[in-house]
Amino acid sequence: MTLSATEKATQAVAQMEKAQPYDLLVHRMGGDASDRRYYRVTYGAFGIQKTAVMMELADAGPFIKSEEVTLYHDESGELPFLNIYRFLTGLGTPVPKVLFQDRGLGVLLLEDLGDTLLVEIAKGNDRDQIKSLYHRAIDQLVYLQILGTKRLNEECVACRQVYTADLFMWEFHHFVEYGIEARFGPLPEKEKKDLDRFFKPLTEHLALLPNVFVHRDYHSRNLMVAGKRLVIIDFQDALLGPQTYDLASLLRDSYVDLGWKLADDLVEYYLHSWRERGGWSLDKRVFLADLWATALQRNLKAAGRFVFIERVKQKPGYEDLIPLTLSYLPGYAERVPALAPLIDRLRQHAPEIK
Repeated sequence: MTLSATEKATQAVAQMEKAQPYDLLVHRMGGDASDRRYYRVTYGAFGIQKTAVMMELADAGPFIKSEEVTLYHDESGELPFLNIYRFLTGLGTPVPKVLFQDRGLGVLLLEDLGDTLLVEIAKGNDRDQIKSLYHRAIDQLVYLQILGTKRLNEECVACRQVYTADLFMWEFHHFVEYGIEARFGPLPEKEKKDLDRFFKPLTEHLALLPNVFVHRDYHSRNLMVAGKRLVIIDFQDALLGPQTYDLASLLRDSYVDLGWKLADDLVEYYLHSWRERGGWSLDKRVFLADLWATALQRNLKAAGRFVFIERVKQKPGYEDLIPLTLSYLPGYAERVPALAPLIDRLRQHAPEIK
């Protein structure tokens, strides 16, 4: 028998509180691109009004599915969210507290942090607050990249999956399939092979960059502002990958345009934070070229993914993010002339690349 969200919440809260809750209400929250569903649960227990967020998987199953494409298949039966959660809390990283889990129900109860995402503040006019929050996001990122990478071991699933050239190439092909062909029709095989000749050296270069702990979706919709805390969410797809990956995701975000001036200033802050926290020596010119090359790959992957999410997973509104996502590409060509031939070729197939 399939239980409703309210029935699942009632059972989960009763087990967590070891008492039957009263006045329990369940409100569907705005979801993400995954198959997970989120609900705010308010209830009374022991004379106190309480609240939690219930994360419900579409299929309770064995709790093992990752929402991102991977080339590694974990057979441990553990939910990646809980595995990475355990690792991040061990580092002292600000993440939502897991209050309760029930594999049979297919739900987790999480700390309720409110509704304020960094993206909402980033779209506002308080430039000092925006810069301050992004400095904190960068400091947290550098902490994860340096200490998190040092602490990684085989118990953490992030250590078992690496951004390889094959995975980068799969994501390029995903963009061609959905970002181009699904929208504008099939490409001739010769054109796809020509695009591969541009993609291949870039994938091989990115795969050779030093690997660190990578969140894989570190952007303004996955950072919550909860009082004085900046809390990281949606971390279950973490893996090893280029140092530049999460910074590129944060600065050239599909959900908010920070502008090149602020993005460039934040790169300088990142380099300062990296040095201050004992990161290895970086050649600034080389780092910038790698950063914007990574951002190019990341934006193309995201654009293809948005079409897939809207048309295959039937989640509306994601294709509206493509114009901003692809509008960044000319800026990469200006900063890294070696990327210009690929971007010029892509301009023939994606009108959003001006």
